[in-house]
Amino acid sequence: MIEFEGKKILLIAPYFFGYEQVIKRELAERGGIVDYLQENIDSASFFQKMVNKLPEKEQSKIRATYFINLLKSYNLSEYDYVFGIRLDLFNKQILEYLKEKCKKAYFILYFWDSVSNMRNPGRIARYFDKVYTFDPFDYKQNKDKGWLFRPLFYTNEYAELQDTSEKDIDILMVASLSPSRANVYLLLKNYARKHGLKLVAYFYIKPYVYFVNMFKNSGYRKIDKAVIHSHGISTAEICKLLSRTKCVFDCASPTQTGLTMRTIECLGARKKIITTNDTVRNYDFYNNKNIKLFSEKDMDSVLDFVNGGAYQKLSDDIYFKYSIKGWIEEIFDI
Repeated sequence: MIEFEGKKILLIAPYFFGYEQVIKRELAERGGIVDYLQENIDSASFFQKMVNKLPEKEQSKIRATYFINLLKSYNLSEYDYVFGIRLDLFNKQILEYLKEKCKKAYFILYFWDSVSNMRNPGRIARYFDKVYTFDPFDYKQNKDKGWLFRPLFYTNEYAELQDTSEKDIDILMVASLSPSRANVYLLLKNYARKHGLKLVAYFYIKPYVYFVNMFKNSGYRKIDKAVIHSHGISTAEICKLLSRTKCVFDCASPTQTGLTMRTIECLGARKKIITTNDTVRNYDFYNNKNIKLFSEKDMDSVLDFVNGGAYQKLSDDIYFKYSIKGWIEEIFDI
């Protein structure tokens, strides 16, 4: 077990469903002294949302002023590590300031989003001693630059999940709502009704995004509003649902090949999963008894998979590798 006793760590990450706090807590439990700085300030501030509408040069100037002024309140020269996650809003000025002030720090960067979804990931990566990505395609494209591949993690709550004696949910789908997910959900809903399966869904989407897409995508208008929410669902609530669930349905984003957090969480919870992401076959935890690749042409096999054999347990090494502890150990093993 890697210890950080007395080591000072600056964690710069998006505020994202509490995962940033899970990472901070895990580092602190190992003895690290961790300070957290939120990166995705445009997710909560109306002003920062408006900044996104400005020309790139103006955006860069405003963001540099904001973050550099904020960083001046930190004792940057004392940090042993700067651990950045995504850093989509960071630019050359901010990163040069960090490098100049954090002279003794080792810089580690982790992309938990795909390159195609970010502004300047290649430019950002140059300032870091070690760079990881969760996306296998991005890894292949950048491994000659030294990028490393590391999938996401599951938190302790999933490993500790206790199943109920009676599972009354056949298929559970929890995700942010997108056009592709809306279409797949409607297909799955019709299939579930036809075969007597109980499908439970929880979609979250910002209200203004939902109303805009209502006019663009007919699928949005067909989804029952009871399953659409303006906020995400907590880990505790997901675990309650999972304890009653036979199988989880995962619909991957068409803009990335990396596995979703939901896929890794199902591994930790020992839950069967149906997924649209066929790259899962390349992972060391893939087992066709636990994971089914979804195809609209082979819908009939969904029923057999849901009602088929129980989840097959994997090796303890695999479960540790994809836990938050295993994730931290691999990333900080320098």
